[in-house]
Amino acid sequence: MSEPRIISNATYWPYIVRDPERLKEIQTWLLANGINPDDIPVDATVTIESKDPEGGQIIRHTVCLLKDGHKYEDPSTPGKLATEERTTLLTVAPPTHWGFDIPQQPAPEFARGFRLHTKDGHALDGAEFPSGRTYVIDDPHYGFATVAISVEDLLKSYHGARIEWPDDTQAAAEQDQAAPTDDTAAPEASDA
Repeated sequence: MSEPRIISNATYWPYIVRDPERLKEIQTWLLANGINPDDIPVDATVTIESKDPEGGQIIRHTVCLLKDGHKYEDPSTPGKLATEERTTLLTVAPPTHWGFDIPQQPAPEFARGFRLHTKDGHALDGAEFPSGRTYVIDDPHYGFATVAISVEDLLKSYHGARIEWPDDTQAAAEQDQAAPTDDTAAPEASDA
């Protein structure tokens, strides 16, 4: 069985209501499948799922229960409507163009560590912040540090130094692993 196809849920709903055409399409599709869209809570999940290995599909959805033709509060959960999960046989497939481009929150940026190798052979720990500012710990015992507005400006303070980034170390290690060792090197051809 394949993963359920989500038609609507609490995450999609704000995007659906901003697109009146999409909202109308979903309501029309639900009605075509015998489901009254007015009975479905706005934050309810509506999915299409495989019913059996032969390929039959169902629409799984939640509906508000009615008493005397009206929605009512669930006595066991004050403040919430009484609901029930139901399934309906899928008779009209949804349009293939239905999908959502939900904006993703950008991943937070963090400081990126590096080593500054001085020309006299010392390795100093440092970091570059998302703003581009950098710092290097010159003397960890006393807490002395050099701070600059960029890596380029930092290197001006350390004539002849070079920066080693974590990616550089990883790439070098991978390259060392890929290089043949003396034991595995191909034998040289003889002049025989």
